[in-house]
Amino acid sequence: MDHFLEHYDANIAATSRPFAGVEKLAHKLTVGGHRLGICTNKPIGLSLKLLDLLNLRSLFPVVLGADSRPYKKPDPRHLTDTIAELEEEMQLAAEEQRLRGEQEQVTLAEQQHRARLERYEEIGTLIRERTQFRNELQEQRKSSWRELEKYQEQIQEARQELETGKQQLNRALPRHITQG
Repeated sequence: MDHFLEHYDANIAATSRPFAGVEKLAHKLTVGGHRLGICTNKPIGLSLKLLDLLNLRSLFPVVLGADSRPYKKPDPRHLTDTIAELEEEMQLAAEEQRLRGEQEQVTLAEQQHRARLERYEEIGTLIRERTQFRNELQEQRKSSWRELEKYQEQIQEARQELETGKQQLNRALPRHITQG
């Protein structure tokens, strides 16, 4: 038996091919969300090797071989264990899908949060720029008022000098010139 298994292992995929249409159907079922399993009398190592060499392993997440359990076909537990593992695989796949969906929601929420933070930073920058501009305008306005007040003071001083000059002129001129 050992000699047979050595020869079989060395030539396992030499002439082995899936039955016509099986690969296409397996792909279609897998894409449709079904999980497929294999229950075989081959030793598990040889079964997995053959699936790998035929590029079919990804289609069959559950494989039970003759040496996977203390019992084998035709014992019905071999088949029911394969089905039970497929059910677990389906539950795990559903949980993965749920977690992926939650992760997508978390990722979306993080992206939205980052976008809001960026927007808040933009708004903060705008507020700082406008506040600075407003402060500069207020300072210019104060400066303009100070200049205006200086000019008003100068005008007042010029009026007083003019009035003083008028009074001095009136005193210095004879009365008949100023009255006439």
